[in-house]
Amino acid sequence: MIDLDDVDRQMIDGLRADGRRTAPQLAADIGIGRATAYNRLDRLIDEGVTTGFMARVDPNAVGQ
Repeated sequence: MIDLDDVDRQMIDGLRADGRRTAPQLAADIGIGRATAYNRLDRLIDEGVTTGFMARVDPNAVGQ
């Protein structure tokens, strides 16, 4: 289990709300530098905390 701090948790919450949010957007939302956001996001991915990104599709919109 990885030690997560408040910034990590805020980034995770931001990605849960919108998986398309970029590192610069997360940085602005949380109040950290862009380089810090990139580094932390890479670490969360590398350590398996964030396991992927996906798109949810409305079945009605695609005729299903």
